[in-house]
Amino acid sequence: MKLTDVSKTAIATLGSHVVESKKEQPVINDPMAVYCVDKPMELLSEEDIKSILMLRPQHLAVYCMSILQKKPTSKNQNQI
Repeated sequence: MKLTDVSKTAIATLGSHVVESKKEQPVINDPMAVYCVDKPMELLSEEDIKSILMLRPQHLAVYCMSILQKKPTSKNQNQI
């Protein structure tokens, strides 16, 4: 899958919202952005997380989607 400029911008925006929201006194507090990033991370092994950290940002969304598609469960499908 090739990411469009709009998709790349959305991923960058999501990432910046998460980073800012986790600060002690955030200018932007976006708990849904934090949830959208942190929740899928709970499904990953330590090895998966290390692999993600080494990815370039434009590949992050594609990688996360592939992990989620490999590990769907009734427990996590309807919790968003």
